[in-house]
Amino acid sequence: PKKVKSGNTPKQRTIGTASSLKYLWITPTNITDFGTIGNEERITCTSNNLNKNAMLLVNRTSRGGRGEYVGIAMFYDVALYGKAQHNQGVYKVSEYLDTDLLFMTSFMNCKYMREYCSGLSIGSKMKEMKANQFLEIPFPNFPESKKLEIGNIYKEIYNLLENNKQLI
Repeated sequence: PKKVKSGNTPKQRTIGTASSLKYLWITPTNITDFGTIGNEERITCTSNNLNKNAMLLVNRTSRGGRGEYVGIAMFYDVALYGKAQHNQGVYKVSEYLDTDLLFMTSFMNCKYMREYCSGLSIGSKMKEMKANQFLEIPFPNFPESKKLEIGNIYKEIYNLLENNKQLI
């Protein structure tokens, strides 16, 4: 539980697309269905909440009717994107090795888990999952070599998507 944190929207902030704004702004609508950054927004605020590599989980959305967009995961690479701020529609999972974060992100984005999260999500207008529901997801306990292999494949695909955003 200590490794899963909800985001927040700072009371004092400036949000927009100007590159002069200090941090990347991460909301459910800024994460694509493929777990990459879609429309880039930025934010300036007094302090930010995303300073280390993490898995980001979309925990609520009004898209779709069955909750199929709840639980989409993104590997947030601080070296690639810089420091950021994520809002309350996104949970941050951190304090794991990058190998584990990449594996967990890949697992959460597989078709089976999309259906699993859809079934767990609740709400009539905005489907969502609470932190305790994410904490109960049974992650496979693969050998380190298999997690590394899966994580590397995910990162290759992720890099291709990031470098070819016009294809998404």
